[in-house]
Amino acid sequence: MSYVATSASKPASTLSLLADRIAASVIRLLREIRIRNASNELRGLSPALLKDMGIARSDIDRVVRQGR
Repeated sequence: MSYVATSASKPASTLSLLADRIAASVIRLLREIRIRNASNELRGLSPALLKDMGIARSDIDRVVRQGR
């Protein structure tokens, strides 16, 4: 008689899925923290320095998120 226990693999796959979702959330959170830190750093620069870099103050968020 052959018997395949699928219920034993379900908790493992559910746990794996949960771990993947938590990891993805942590990665997104860390990315947002880096973006916020970069935005804050650029906002602290003088208008002349931003102009030298070719960044308008109104474009800081876009530049940080998407690049030039």
